[in-house]
Amino acid sequence: VLAEFFPTTTIVVGSDLEGAAKACCPAGTGIVCILGTGAGSMQVERGVCTKRLPGLGYILGDEGSGAVMGRMLLADVFSNQLPPHLDKLFHEEYDVTIDEVLDQTYHKPAPNRFFGRFTPFLSKHIDEEYCQNFVRQSFDLFVKRNLLQYDINHLAVSFVGSIASVFEKQLVEVLNEYGIHKGIIVP
Repeated sequence: VLAEFFPTTTIVVGSDLEGAAKACCPAGTGIVCILGTGAGSMQVERGVCTKRLPGLGYILGDEGSGAVMGRMLLADVFSNQLPPHLDKLFHEEYDVTIDEVLDQTYHKPAPNRFFGRFTPFLSKHIDEEYCQNFVRQSFDLFVKRNLLQYDINHLAVSFVGSIASVFEKQLVEVLNEYGIHKGIIVP
């Protein structure tokens, strides 16, 4: 389809991570991560992917993503883990029942997007200790399960995605705890 509109242009089709690498690693070398509704990561050297972890999705992986944060937030809500004042605010902001959550999770398409709808609650209340700890723990798990498998001692780590951008402060704090050199963060 693109060739019809751009007949003299070379067209290259790639993955979202390849696009993120081009955006974040203009010299062609670094570690690039996507932290949006989903999550992904890969290492590139001289423009070539040298390591990439498999995408496990929001059920088995995607730590640090909006879908997983939303899923875990809902689990905390319906397991009475939120501080009472935050639980009250959550129920005032979201008219969602356990039956709806279970239906969306097991019977409707794209539950990952449904879960992602709840991450704005975390950003809206990020000054609350619960929300700060929640987000930091999500990023800590992302680092442990993903970034520590790459050459983080020699390469900068860059990020693309709304979650990385919105929660940049908490993300950078976690990266600093591990001594990881932050590259750029692109919304």
